[in-house]
Formats: sequence, C-alpha cells, structure tokens
Amino acid sequence: FKPLYGGILGTPKQMHYYRAFKNKYIGVTAWHRKLQNDAFMTNKVILPSGRQYFFPNVERLRSGSVTNSTAIKNYPVQGFATADLLPIALIKLKNLLTERNLKTIICNTVHDSIVLDVYPEEEEKAIKTLKEAMMCLSNECERRYGFKYTMPIGIELKLGDLNLSADDWKKLKKAEADPVRYKDLIPWLKSFYFKASPATFDSPPEKLSIGYRGLVGDPGRGE
Repeated sequence: FKPLYGGILGTPKQMHYYRAFKNKYIGVTAWHRKLQNDAFMTNKVILPSGRQYFFPNVERLRSGSVTNSTAIKNYPVQGFATADLLPIALIKLKNLLTERNLKTIICNTVHDSIVLDVYPEEEEKAIKTLKEAMMCLSNECERRYGFKYTMPIGIELKLGDLNLSADDWKKLKKAEADPVRYKDLIPWLKSFYFKASPATFDSPPEKLSIGYRGLVGDPGRGE
C-alpha cells in the first residue's frame, strides 16, 4: 500500500512495483496528480469533509512532481480515515450504546481501530453494535459531508481480555476444567491488572462502584 500513501523511493524491485501500481490504478495516479497541482497552485489540499491541509512554499520539480509530494499524497488518506471517518463511527457507536442501555464503553482508539471495554455477557450485543456503527459510514458521510463514500468497508474484530497472549489463553482454558488448578491461577491473572489508571497519575478509587468523591458520573457504565 506504500504507493497509495505517497511512497516513491525504495529498492529497484520496489521502484518497479511502484511504477506498476501507478499504471494499474490510474484513478489513484490521477488523484495524486491533482493533489500535487492543488498544493502547488493554492498551497493547500481540501478533503471531501472540508478539512484543509496547508503546504506553503511548494515548488515544481523537473520530473513534474512537486516538493513535499509524499506528505501531500499521504495526509488526505491518513487524515480522512482517522480524523473524518473514524469520529463518525465513534459518534454513531456511542449513541447506539446509550440507546440500547449497554454497559460496554468506548475506552480507546488506535489509528482507524476502536477499542471497547466490553461488559460481561454483552459480547454479542457489543459486536453487533460495533458492526452497525462502522457500516453506517457511507450514509453518515453523505449526511454530514455531502459526499458518498463508496469504498468497501472491511471490519476485523478481535476479542480478548487483559492483553493475554494466545499461549496465556490456552493455559487459562486448560485450567478451567480443574477447579484446584484454576484457583491457583488467580494470582497469575491478577498480575495482568492495571495497578493504576493509565490515563492519570493518581491511584484508583478505593471502591470502583463509588468512584472518586466529588465527581459526578454513571458508575454502572464505568463513567
């Protein structure tokens, strides 16, 4: 995918691949050319969402390309995915979780991925809700930006707990059938717990159900 993000340099074999990519995906090549021309003529590129990236002092090169071409081609791809599309899915997901009275909460995002803290026994509902939020992107783009997003939306789901590795899960599954052995694993499982919230420099409250005194939230949803 490097050519899509503006990559142009590499080994001889990589350079051959980049040229083949440009020849095969002529639509992407034409779009890259337009981005560079826009940046050269106006010192900015404008995304379908209205987001603008400014590129001052862009100069034309003898090759026909422009200076700072990698960033000019990269920002619209990365920025549109993470700064325009993902927030739409997040807003839709938050609204759906609230409407359905789920206790599952959104706890993080990583690039174009959403991380949920899934409440026990809500796994299936959380997965269904997450899929629904992600699949709304086409309609929400048109409603919010006046732009019909037609790219296929692929969804990859991973369900885990406490950042356990595959070997850790195997160890835990084997112990489930043996109550004595399972009991011995409790201290091992607790070693994966956070000793404090990673978002603060403070210690967790004495009682999680009560939270920090003086702060108003919804303990049932972890807020």
